[in-house]
Amino acid sequence: MSLDPAPLVQTAGLTKSFGSRHDLFGRPRLLVRAVDDVSLSIARGETLGLVGESGCGKSTLGNLLIRLEDADNGEVVFDGQRLTDLNERELRRLRRRFQIIFQDPQSSLDPRMTVRAIVAEPLTVAGWSDRAKIAERVAFVLETVGLGREQMSRFPHEFSGGQRQRIAIARALTINPDFLVLDEPTSALDVSVQAQVLNLLKELQERFSLTYLFISHNMAVIRYMSDRIAVMYLGRTLEVAPSASLFAAPRHPYTRTLLQAIPSVVRREPAGWELPIIEGDPPSQTSPPPGCHFHPRCPLRMPECSVTQPALAQVGLDHSAACLLYRVAPQE
Repeated sequence: MSLDPAPLVQTAGLTKSFGSRHDLFGRPRLLVRAVDDVSLSIARGETLGLVGESGCGKSTLGNLLIRLEDADNGEVVFDGQRLTDLNERELRRLRRRFQIIFQDPQSSLDPRMTVRAIVAEPLTVAGWSDRAKIAERVAFVLETVGLGREQMSRFPHEFSGGQRQRIAIARALTINPDFLVLDEPTSALDVSVQAQVLNLLKELQERFSLTYLFISHNMAVIRYMSDRIAVMYLGRTLEVAPSASLFAAPRHPYTRTLLQAIPSVVRREPAGWELPIIEGDPPSQTSPPPGCHFHPRCPLRMPECSVTQPALAQVGLDHSAACLLYRVAPQE
C-alpha cells in the first residue's frame, strides 16, 4: 500500500490514570496508570498495530485517540486539530471522521434494534432526515461488507458472530470515516471467520483509503494486518517499528520474548525445547517498578535499569526501542 507520510493521528505525552486520589476517609489511594507518557503517530492510509499483554493499556489508548475518554495529560492531534482543545460541539462535528469497532459484536449491537436502525443511527445523529437516502446508504454499506439489503429488518441475535461483526463494521463505515480504531475486532470469532473479517478489513482499507489502529494481543494477526507495530507494556510503548523489521530483528527484550512464544507448525524445535515464558509475575499497575517497568522480568537487565526509565530511542531505520541496551552499548 502507498502511504501518505503526513500523519493523520499524533499523540504527545499521553497519560491516563483511573481511580480517585483519596478514599471516603480522605486517605491516599493508589491510581492505576493505564497509559503512561505515550507518543506515537499514524500516517494516512497506514495500519498501526498495537500489541501487548492483557491490561497493558491498549484499549485505553485507543479510546483516548478518539476521545471516548479524556486524557489526564498530553495531547491528541487529528488531521492538524488538537482534539484535547475541542469543546463537545466541535468534537461532535469532527467525530464523523473517526469510529471504533469493539471486540464483542454481541454486546456492541443493541438487541432491540433492527439492522436497518443500527446501521442508520450514525446518519441520524449526523442530521440526515431523508428516509430514502438513509435506506439507500444503509443498503450500500451492508452490501459492501457482504450482507444483503434483504437482511435489514432482522435483529442481531438472528446472525452469526461473524455476521454481527460485519454489521458493526457497516455501522462504522456509514458516515465515511477516515480513521478506525479496531479493538480486538476478531478475537471473539472462530479462526476461519477471523480470516474472512481480516480480509474484509484489508479490502475496505484499500477501497476507502482508511487509516487503522489495530489493537490485538495476537502477534500473527498483528503481523498480517500492520504496516508498523507498537509494543506496549504496563502503559508504555517499548518498541515501534515497521512490521517486517520488528519480526525480523526485534530490539527490546520484551518483544523478543513475545515473538519467541509464538507457536509454529513450520519450524522444527530441538529436542527438549519448551515454550519460552517471561520470568516472574506482572507487576502491580498501581505501583509499577521504578526505572524500566520491565526490568524485574528482563533477562538482560542491568543495575541502571532499576533507576532509569528509558525513552524511545532510534535503533534502526524507522525503528525505536525504549531500552538502556542501546544507550550503554549501541548496536548496528
